[in-house]
Amino acid sequence: MINDKNIADYANIDPAKIRGGLGTILRHDSNQYFVDGRYGNDNNSGKSVGQPYKTIAKAITVANARINWSASPWANSDKITVFQGSYAENLTSLPYGCEIEGMGDAWDADGENGVRIKPASGSPVDVNACINCKISNIGFESADASKVFDAAIMNNVQMLHCRIAGAPEATTSVAGIYVNDSVQLTVRDTQFNYLDCGIDAVYADGGDSFTRALIEKNYMSYISEAGIRVSASLVAPASKIIGNYIGQGGQTLAIGIDINITNTIEIFGNYISATDGIEGDTTGVYVGGNYCNGVLE
Repeated sequence: MINDKNIADYANIDPAKIRGGLGTILRHDSNQYFVDGRYGNDNNSGKSVGQPYKTIAKAITVANARINWSASPWANSDKITVFQGSYAENLTSLPYGCEIEGMGDAWDADGENGVRIKPASGSPVDVNACINCKISNIGFESADASKVFDAAIMNNVQMLHCRIAGAPEATTSVAGIYVNDSVQLTVRDTQFNYLDCGIDAVYADGGDSFTRALIEKNYMSYISEAGIRVSASLVAPASKIIGNYIGQGGQTLAIGIDINITNTIEIFGNYISATDGIEGDTTGVYVGGNYCNGVLE
């Protein structure tokens, strides 16, 4: 019978570096931290399932403290694993050069069999920068009209199979993902619910861009203003918006995809139900194969 210990012995790897199979083998100098809101304690070591931290913020602080910015590569490739539950946290920093994953399924909206970050008030995430970070299988929910995931800078970030939502019982949140400057941002297989705008890329100052973004196969419902919006003055070379489902549910959506720049964004194969499917500069070879209100455009 093959198990993690067999693999570790054969490859001369510390078994503690293998968590959950071959797909999550860690580098020899990387750490894995565990978070359990029910059974954890922030005074624990955080390095085993039996000694988890209680808060996600603690794990992020410990992981970021290990970074040597003068090293090459500087990223430690640490991993934070969060067990199922609802976490009432306002995260003001995210891990750099690290992966953070939730157990269960993020689409379990109440956090019973998934991870939900929902503070009593304010944004679940409000950070200046999110850099070289993979975020997977985590739900982020605002209890009020605050932005859900507010990050001024998002460079080399992957957000995979997450849930971004306002609270159904409250006023819809202003925006799901709100970003001013990004390079190589990937958002894939993520639900956006109960929001004014799903993804809002907003110009703040000189040099801001929406470069090489990939927004692919996401599901947006109960959105009121725009599913995806890119503001004027941003530059957006080589970005792609592909295969998204925008506008399902009971909320009337004004604009599916709203591009307020001279378009260098490829927009293909999206399914949109909205008063206006695609707004802005939609000329040239960059736009095609989209179904807007049942009509191929």
